[in-house]
Amino acid sequence: MNQSVQAVIDRSTDDIVDVLANYIDLKRSGTGYKACCPFHDEKTPSLSISEQKGIWKCFGCGEGGSAIDFVMKMEGLEFIEAVKKLANQFHITIHKSNKPAEKPSGNRDALVPGLFNQKSEIRKQKKVFVHLSLHKVI
Repeated sequence: MNQSVQAVIDRSTDDIVDVLANYIDLKRSGTGYKACCPFHDEKTPSLSISEQKGIWKCFGCGEGGSAIDFVMKMEGLEFIEAVKKLANQFHITIHKSNKPAEKPSGNRDALVPGLFNQKSEIRKQKKVFVHLSLHKVI
């Protein structure tokens, strides 16, 4: 994974409270924060933010994930667009990779260059939740 993208992922995980506070009002609750979820109508806060884990979860509608997931959902952005937005916020320059694109070998992970390596890296770090939707190409 590109080092500058990884820097954005790490920074957004460490600063999840700051990222979410740009969109919603947060209130300290024990070791974390609570807020009313912006993804469904509610009057009592059901969205919890764990600063230590760098994740958020709504116990009302079930949504949750990383700071990047939150920005993606709030702004209707794709992953890389959300990363670029956060990179700008954190004053991190995204460097383009000089590696040539991998040639697809027929399996699903090969359809998107580097997807297998990114999924493996994400599983190892358990810092970012990425939701992938694979569609059959006709």
